[in-house]
Amino acid sequence: MSKLNAIQEQAARLIAQGIDHGTIIEQIGVSRSTFYRWQDKQQFKAAVSRYCQKIREEQERQIVAEKIDMAQYVEQAKQIIIDLMFNAERDTTRMQAARYIIDRWEPTTAPEENNNGFASLLQKMKERNKID
Repeated sequence: MSKLNAIQEQAARLIAQGIDHGTIIEQIGVSRSTFYRWQDKQQFKAAVSRYCQKIREEQERQIVAEKIDMAQYVEQAKQIIIDLMFNAERDTTRMQAARYIIDRWEPTTAPEENNNGFASLLQKMKERNKID
């Protein structure tokens, strides 16, 4: 089996990206029959599959990175709410922050069961020497 040439590689990459066949044919400058003949070849199919896998892996990396970023923002938001509960100048702001925490974080019997739960929040507050 011979290797794919640069134009065939480009066509395989474009197929993997979801570009429609008419656009690909026009972009790479081959006849429709040549393009469809390539698609019947096992090596071309393998190249499309390889490019699809690369795209999936990149998308998965991006999703993981976005989840990590989001988790950091959530932790920052929690910290802001806790700070407001203790340090806001207005009583109403402190009360709203406390109510927000009570309404959204459920108590757990053991902090290790739910690191984002009410018990871990209480533990953080104790560590800050804000409550006994």
